[in-house]
Amino acid sequence: MGTCATRFALKCPPGATAIGSTWTPGALEGCARAFEAQTCEEYLNGYLSGEAPPACALTGSTPIGSPCAVDAQCASGFCEDVAANACGVCATRSPVAGACASPADCEQKGLTCVGGSCVPLAVFGAECDESHPCQPLLYCSPSGMCVARLGVGGTCNPNVNEDACDLIVSLTCNLDSACVEATIAPIGAACGRSATGSVTVCEASGTCLTPGGSTQGTCQAAAAEGAACNPTTGPNCMPPAACLSQVCTILDPTTCH
Repeated sequence: MGTCATRFALKCPPGATAIGSTWTPGALEGCARAFEAQTCEEYLNGYLSGEAPPACALTGSTPIGSPCAVDAQCASGFCEDVAANACGVCATRSPVAGACASPADCEQKGLTCVGGSCVPLAVFGAECDESHPCQPLLYCSPSGMCVARLGVGGTCNPNVNEDACDLIVSLTCNLDSACVEATIAPIGAACGRSATGSVTVCEASGTCLTPGGSTQGTCQAAAAEGAACNPTTGPNCMPPAACLSQVCTILDPTTCH
């Protein structure tokens, strides 16, 4: 938790000094209280679908088409990313059937991006398919209906529904068709998918380096800002840094004007 808070602090304060931003200490306090009032289900659904409480939907004074780094700079309340950890552009989110490149491009009203268009996320008990995905905490059952994800020991099919098991508590579907908890390994330890289908992931944003064609490898540490990175082969960057031109970079919002 200490590391998480320290890393988050590298990105949070500069957002308040970005041109046009309304990301003030008071506004952040109100946003934090709104998150605290949410249930775990409300928070996780919002986090995984990119939706925030109304108190966190801050709007600034920067007009559409202007450079930006955070949503709170823009009069539209949306800073569209154009590249990882690079300045974005103030824009408007798309409604249902509107164009999109990622879920963040769609209005924050239960929408996601599928095939370049914004579509509603299907709710519990609704019909679903590849073009109509379920809300994040649900999965599309073999019968084509959104149902709750499976707990430990639940029967799953690793070849059909990879997301059937509850990912929130790190469950994966092994080759015995059962939902099992993924193991978190330290840097330098073995990782990947074993012959039985069990999964081992790396701690602290590490990358599982696997030889060509293999499903097992070794955990590689995340790179610090200023160090070399590779989003395909690793190493990953330690958040909030992102890999920009093969270098781990933390964007300074004050440069986006």
